[in-house]
Amino acid sequence: MKMDKSCLLPIHDSTSRNAAVKCGNIDSIITKPSINCLKLAGINLLAFGLELCASAGFTYIPPILLKHGFTDKSLTIILGIGPFISLVLVPIIGHWSDRCQSRFGRRRPFMLALGIIMIFSLLIIPFSQEICTYSGFLNPSLGLAAGVVLLDFSSQALMNPCKALIPDIFHSLEEQNSGFTTYSCMLSLGGCLGYFITSLNWSSTFIGSYFGGQEKAVFSLLAVLLLILLIVNLSVAHEKPLEERTPSYLSGANVDKNFNDFKPPRSNEYNFENTNKGLPSSKWSKVINGFKCHAGTNAFKVDKNCGTFAQSSLLPESSFQRLFLKHEGYGFSWLLQTKNIFKDSFKEFFSMPPVLFHLFIACLFGWMGIMCHDMYYTDFVGQVIYGGNPQASKESVAFRLYDDGVRMGSWGLLLHCLSAAVYAAFLQEKLIYRFGKSNTYLFGMICFTLSLLGTVMTESIVLVNLFSALSGLGSAAITTVPYALITEYYSKKEVYYHNSKHRGVGEDMAVLDSAVFLSQIIPSLFLGYIVEYTKNSITYMLVAAFCGCAACYFSYFVTFTS
Repeated sequence: MKMDKSCLLPIHDSTSRNAAVKCGNIDSIITKPSINCLKLAGINLLAFGLELCASAGFTYIPPILLKHGFTDKSLTIILGIGPFISLVLVPIIGHWSDRCQSRFGRRRPFMLALGIIMIFSLLIIPFSQEICTYSGFLNPSLGLAAGVVLLDFSSQALMNPCKALIPDIFHSLEEQNSGFTTYSCMLSLGGCLGYFITSLNWSSTFIGSYFGGQEKAVFSLLAVLLLILLIVNLSVAHEKPLEERTPSYLSGANVDKNFNDFKPPRSNEYNFENTNKGLPSSKWSKVINGFKCHAGTNAFKVDKNCGTFAQSSLLPESSFQRLFLKHEGYGFSWLLQTKNIFKDSFKEFFSMPPVLFHLFIACLFGWMGIMCHDMYYTDFVGQVIYGGNPQASKESVAFRLYDDGVRMGSWGLLLHCLSAAVYAAFLQEKLIYRFGKSNTYLFGMICFTLSLLGTVMTESIVLVNLFSALSGLGSAAITTVPYALITEYYSKKEVYYHNSKHRGVGEDMAVLDSAVFLSQIIPSLFLGYIVEYTKNSITYMLVAAFCGCAACYFSYFVTFTS
């Protein structure tokens, strides 16, 4: 093949670069990426919103449940139901989103659906009494518990498409690392604002008077803020829809590989013209168990040999069909697909690559410690530091002290998130560059563990809140480093996944999400019994410190990339 000599010129200047691009020697999109900070913040706005609502909501949820007569045992059980549902459904959500062919992209349809569920749950919790009284068929306590479960599930399930959106939009490792750092910062800033909102006394404001109390004012404000952030995030995050592959006689494994290796394509990358084989210039997709159909329509029927295709009429496809990759002719095909995904997800969960398993165990104990701290810290301050009682009469001093302690505990959690945001934004990347991911991650978890030990050794609210601020370093580490490792593992699958089947990055992130869910499910099985036996909320902080120690130990087995 004869090559134009102009293509051999150096590409240091724009003219010769353009000549090389024109000759096809280099790709026009291979340039050093300029990272847009506003874009990084924009695509993480929903992460900011969900952490804002989750942090503020779960500051009030344990006190609200205790005030409504729930025991510590039933409290921990209710707080474990939502993560259990997430453990079951999030791998399916990750699997679906990896293969979603909606014209709105792979992640945004799931972000929209889960965001709406979260908004409704924020309204159910404070208004459960009114809703149940109006409907007349549900007990208010049961309605409250259902709202808590929905909020817990939706707030955690939303993290999967939010995180998977980052490598979908940003392709270089530099951009992805910055994206996950921004994600961690937005989570921390959302938590800061959420805890700040709960630390204020809304009952004395016109908002509290209008909605009828502190909790109703806060949750209503959260629902409005989340709706605004959801709309803005979906508008800013411009995804390229998943392009289907052309017809080929591939095995199911190869089809999985094609989908899991997806990167947002350049324009016209997969447009194929008519060939002499009579195939139209259309696009193809994997459906179920290796079967293929034309974009979810009845364009081609698969025969029993799975190797020949008979052309039939072309029908327009719906967004719903593209969303779930529905196979024409099977009304229950998406249910069958769900069953297969559920089975395959748990099979893959127990046969994950060793590098992913070690990372999962370290994250599991780290998240157990962080969840115990974040979810029960305000109750600890209200009962142990302030000596209040959530089940005392509303006019009693003990009840007032408990409410004061909850608000003061919110200031401690605010410092926790603020320190995590500042550390992640200004220090953590420099430490990673200087000392590596391993030492930086270990440093964060050691700071978290020592801060929890200091918390149980003092009764000073000032020191307790300062220790809470120090624990934010562990939160910043665990929300950044593991997910950056996932993208690097995925970018070098032949090194880290060489003995494993092809996986999607959404599925791998769902594995780490499962660690978050299990970190709440496992304590719910025994923590309530221990607290009822000891009759002291200091148990929450002791369990958190123990889990932090375990996370430090298991981090030595994690494979950290250079």
